[in-house]
Amino acid sequence: MITVGATILALFPLALEGGPLWKPLCYAQIGGLAVATFITLLLVPVFYANFCLGSEVDHVGRNSQREVVDDTYPSNTSNVSVSVARFYCG
Repeated sequence: MITVGATILALFPLALEGGPLWKPLCYAQIGGLAVATFITLLLVPVFYANFCLGSEVDHVGRNSQREVVDDTYPSNTSNVSVSVARFYCG
C-alpha cells in the first residue's frame, strides 16, 4: 500500500510536466495502480465473503443474536457460483 501510494505520488510531477512520451505513460501507470489497488483491497474480500462464507456473514443492523447456520450454501445462489465456491473454498 505504501509502495503504491509513493509510486502514484512520484508519477504526478512527471505526468504534469513530462514530455509527450511521459505524460500518457504516467497516466496509464497511475490509473493501473489505482484500479489494481481498488480491486485487491475491496473487491477480492467482497467476493470471498459472498462465495466462501455464504450466509455466515453477519450483516450490519441485525440483532446481536447469531442464527444457527447449516453447512449448505444459500438457496439464492446459482449453480455456477456454488460450484466455484466449492472449488475454491473446499
